[in-house]
Amino acid sequence: GLQFLPGIVAILYWPQANKRGFFVGLASGVGIWFPLFMLPLLSETYSFSDIVINWRETAALSLIINCLAFIFGSHYFGSSDEERSSADLCTLDTIKRRKRSGLVAKSAGDFIKSLSKPLGERTATREVGQALKDLGLKKDDRRPYAMRLLRGRLEANLSGLLGPSIAREIIDSYLPYSIVSQHGSSDVTVIENRIEAYRSNLSGMAADLDNLRRYHRQILLDLPLGVCSLSSDREIIMWNRALEEFTEINSADVVGSQLSDLPEPWLTLLEDFIGEDIDHSYKQSFELAAAKRTVNLHKALIEESGETGSNEGLIILMEDMTETEILEAGLTHSERLASIGRLAAGVAHEIGNPITGIACLAQIIRDEYKDSELTGLAQQIIEQTDRTSKILQSLVNFAHAGTNKLMHENERVLISECIAQAQTLVSLDKKNKELQLEIDCDAEAAILGDSQRLLQVLINLINNARDASQAGGTIVLAAKSMGSHIHISVTDFGVGIPNAIKSRVFDPFFTTKEAGEGTGLGLSLVFSIVEDLNGNIDIISPFDRTRGTGTQVLLKFPCYDPQPAETSA
Repeated sequence: GLQFLPGIVAILYWPQANKRGFFVGLASGVGIWFPLFMLPLLSETYSFSDIVINWRETAALSLIINCLAFIFGSHYFGSSDEERSSADLCTLDTIKRRKRSGLVAKSAGDFIKSLSKPLGERTATREVGQALKDLGLKKDDRRPYAMRLLRGRLEANLSGLLGPSIAREIIDSYLPYSIVSQHGSSDVTVIENRIEAYRSNLSGMAADLDNLRRYHRQILLDLPLGVCSLSSDREIIMWNRALEEFTEINSADVVGSQLSDLPEPWLTLLEDFIGEDIDHSYKQSFELAAAKRTVNLHKALIEESGETGSNEGLIILMEDMTETEILEAGLTHSERLASIGRLAAGVAHEIGNPITGIACLAQIIRDEYKDSELTGLAQQIIEQTDRTSKILQSLVNFAHAGTNKLMHENERVLISECIAQAQTLVSLDKKNKELQLEIDCDAEAAILGDSQRLLQVLINLINNARDASQAGGTIVLAAKSMGSHIHISVTDFGVGIPNAIKSRVFDPFFTTKEAGEGTGLGLSLVFSIVEDLNGNIDIISPFDRTRGTGTQVLLKFPCYDPQPAETSA
């Protein structure tokens, strides 16, 4: 039974011990003890006292051989993954719990430098390298959490070489903690990693508690808000998936590191918020990758269980408000444009009155005077005032379009008239002065709908085509009767729409234009109006497949059918 003693002691104090090393030691010890103990019994010259003395010497010698063979065998054969897990599992219930404290040594290089004094530089380099390899850590990893793991692994490895007591003394003396506190917070990250590694060995109440822990942790990890948990000394404990996506920082790179190790702009953003005496901060704006981002921040202290006023750290929630900010800005811009439109309609209405007076005076001159030159000038004035009146009426109608959906009454709409009005309105924009607009329209093409809403659709499409075209480019506006449907198309010969964004062009507030150049509402409004008029809309891009350029927006509406109206009459 004495030959089992090295194995029993190794289970308690030597994590590097393994099964094959134990069998080598046991076989060696028994192999020495049995012949040395049995030979004196076969000799008649030995007395009983000599046998007792020989038994003691034999037991001591065999035990020494057993220990040496055990150590040699364990190092030679190495431990399996299962044996290493079992060895670590034996330490889960130890009385001494690892506290979260900072180390004086801040890197693997500092570890080597500190351990070179008792072990020598060569041995220290080898042991630190082996510990890093065992833990899967990089040599340039400077996270406090990684340094604590490295310290623990070094102590375990040195225990196998020098014994637990000497290893503990070396580690405590040459790799001390910067602050030693009996009341420090538990090293949550290390504890969780250890439990994760050994959860298959848990059973009963321990397994139930672990399942509950995993459930609550998964909720935080999958929360659509960014969650960052900090310890009392500003070490990052949690960095959930939403925060990973928003910051583009992997949790494995920051968990266990100090808040001060974060890159900009996150460091300044979080440090400023933590330093403020508020729990909520709204619409914090900053630049990231040359783009403006906006977030809402919330924080709460994590109080230590059973101790009022004592906190274990801080939890911060980060809510991405960038999309909401863009939507609000777009709505504000749209309301401003609507106000300008209403003002323009009012101005157009007021201008219409004196224009009508001018037309009346010109008609009087034309009818009352016989001078051919004078009547010719009067006729030109009448023609120009008619043109001005049509432009003003188009402005008024366009400004009033869409103000009240219930006011829209579907009627026969002649496509050629809508196209003519659209051509008149777009010609007023100075951006369209060099635009070449080609019209190809069936004279009798008509649909059942609202002329002003269709006009709004055409103007939006023409303006988009203009923006996509080069200066002096050509836009083709066509309307053709195709059986039971009318096809209206607006075609430009610009660069086309990339496939990556083609599916998003009808999304509200989506725009490829520069800030202030567009609201992203044009095509969304077009899509809505076309659907209301029982039509379909398709985008063909590139239109010219050989060159890979151009875009055609194709509208399909049912032809106007007067039969239902006549039947109802």
